[in-house]
Amino acid sequence: AGETTGGPGEEGTAAIPAGTGDTGPGEGGTISPGPILSLRVPHRVSLPPEDAVDLVIGIKNTSPYEAEDLSIGLAGLPPGIRSEPLTVTSLPPGEEIAVHLPLASSAATAGRYPTEVRVRYTFCIDDDACFKFSQSAAFLLVVASGGAGDVAKGSGFPWWLVLGAGALAVLALVLFLGK
Repeated sequence: AGETTGGPGEEGTAAIPAGTGDTGPGEGGTISPGPILSLRVPHRVSLPPEDAVDLVIGIKNTSPYEAEDLSIGLAGLPPGIRSEPLTVTSLPPGEEIAVHLPLASSAATAGRYPTEVRVRYTFCIDDDACFKFSQSAAFLLVVASGGAGDVAKGSGFPWWLVLGAGALAVLALVLFLGK
């Protein structure tokens, strides 16, 4: 499963006021805190045509601060794929949740689509210092192709091998019992 604690998809929108926390060298400087969530998503999600699946996203608060007003959605969905964003009121420090985000396909073109889970949230380190962050984690969305030919092909499992082994087992049983 993919996991991220930040990265290119993160953005902070405030800085810690002077005199709060570690400001680095000198006095009166400001720093921007890092992300406080760890995201887990599968590397690959398969979506049958004209069907729906749940994308399960693991979100853990790895900080001593409460994450609030979490908005969980997807970016990079191809045409014909629907998913509604979900909200979570809060995630206490050290807590982990599994969020089920429904994905539905209607007339989507078969293919492989790089997609991202995006989580936007707020956290406060005190009454005067709050931060808004956005974190993302990538996964591959595989939209299967439809049609009767595809159903007949199945997953490529060699059924002839199972039938052959069954026939050999019956033949061995007949020979063994015949003596």
